[in-house]
Amino acid sequence: MREFDSTISIFGSTDLRLVDRNEYSINLDEPTNGLVILYIDGKSADFVHDALEEEVRAIDHLIDHQDEIFPKIQEALSRINRSTNRLGLFSASLGDKHEEGYTHITLKFIDPEGETVKLLLIKDKIISASN
Repeated sequence: MREFDSTISIFGSTDLRLVDRNEYSINLDEPTNGLVILYIDGKSADFVHDALEEEVRAIDHLIDHQDEIFPKIQEALSRINRSTNRLGLFSASLGDKHEEGYTHITLKFIDPEGETVKLLLIKDKIISASN
């Protein structure tokens, strides 16, 4: 079992935009700082003291393989007419569904109008993207 902080650092060197978590908005003029809120089982990760092995594996895989995963994210978002240079990544949420020894992760993006875009992934595979 492992504990996590309330945020993880992913996709910091990409064209995603900076998220203002207090205002639930993005700054199109500023690049992301890579900090993303992490939720496990619907709670902020810093309140979860017993992350399951599948959850730990999913988070570690996302962090360790973010450079290979990001182009797949860009492709999936482009299929729903979205571009990463007009989105900010607000959160990564681990659900209760497991597959191939990994927990599903929902990435929640926000656009300049404050609308939500969600992307569901398992390991290296994008399962769905929706506005």
